[in-house]
Parts: sequence; structure tokens; C-alpha cells
Amino acid sequence: MTWIEEFPVENILLDAALLAAAFLLPSPAIFLSQNLSNAFWFAAPVQVIALLCAVNLRSGYGGRKLPEWLVSARMLITILAAGGFLWLFLVAFAVEKVSGGFPYWGFRFAFFVALFGGILAVGMPSFGDGLKMPASIRFASTFAIFFYLWFTESVLEVSVGINHSGLVATVLATLISYLPVRLAIAFQPPFSYWDLFSGVVCFALFLYSLIN
Repeated sequence: MTWIEEFPVENILLDAALLAAAFLLPSPAIFLSQNLSNAFWFAAPVQVIALLCAVNLRSGYGGRKLPEWLVSARMLITILAAGGFLWLFLVAFAVEKVSGGFPYWGFRFAFFVALFGGILAVGMPSFGDGLKMPASIRFASTFAIFFYLWFTESVLEVSVGINHSGLVATVLATLISYLPVRLAIAFQPPFSYWDLFSGVVCFALFLYSLIN
């Protein structure tokens, strides 16, 4: 496999599209603030689907493996995925402020789906037992990941604004909601430092936009 085949074009374009959606396109904040209670029900299922797609996105490519010093970081994905429901507290409190009541049933649903779905998504075997994923499925998977990360960015932006969340809560919610999916992509073979760098920079810019 040549370095051109290993270069993570799809993933870097994903980051570029997320930055464009966040900073160049009209914000969906007004729509989401008016429909936050409905959006809350979709947050956990979309998260699990995106995590499943991220784990399998480059299945069958082979090539450069994850460096030894990053192998232990794989556990970070599992830990964050297991705690994937925690960022939804921030959204639930925002729903409570908007609607006047805490979304107990919505949060129970989100907790169950995010916790158990996240663990299953990370633990499932890769697509096709090493077979390269068809282009159509790769495109659909990339779109699902893009939609989730864009959706998360937008919902968090609205929730942080409604709650007037502090720095620690905002950083933790962003770490838990964003990094498991993005790191799952970056850690798939063939590994590329360009991919890891692009994902970290995109995450840092999004976090900066939330806390400023």
C-alpha cells in the first residue's frame, strides 16, 4: 500500500466540512433552541450509529498500524464510549430550563442507548472480517459521522448558551461527545499522524468556539 493510498483524505475532508459547517454556514441554533426537547431524543441513537460507523470506516485497509505509544489510548475510546451518556446531562438541563421540566423519560432512554449501545459499538468485530468496505457504505458511514459531529456541535452550542455552563462542564461534555467518534476514525489502519493532527485541531477549534 502506497503512502497515497494510506493518506486519510476522507477524514481530513470530514474535518474541513465540520469547520465549514461550524464557522461558514448559517447556525441552526435558533431552530434547535425551539426544538431542543425533540432533538434530545435523537442524540443518543445518532451517537451510537456514528461510533459504530467510525470503528468500521476504514475496515479492510490494512497498512500502517497504530504506534505502540498510542495503543493504550484505544482504551480511552472504550472508556469515553461507556460514559457517552454524561454529556447528555448538559442537554437535559437545558431542556429543563426551556420546557420547565426535566426530561426524565428522554434521559432514561438516552442513558440506556448511549451506555450499552456505545460499548457494543466499540466491541463489535470490524466490517466483513477484513474485507474492504464498499465505497457506497463508506460514503454513508462518513456522512453519518459528519451528521453526528455537526449535530453534537450544534446541540452543545445551544445547551451551553442556555445553561451558561462553566468551563469544566463544557470541556468535559465536549470531550465525551466528540472524541470517541473522532479518535475511533484516527486509530483505524492505516494510521496517519496527519489524520490525528487534523482531528485534534478540529476538536480544539470547536472547543475554543464554545468557551469564547
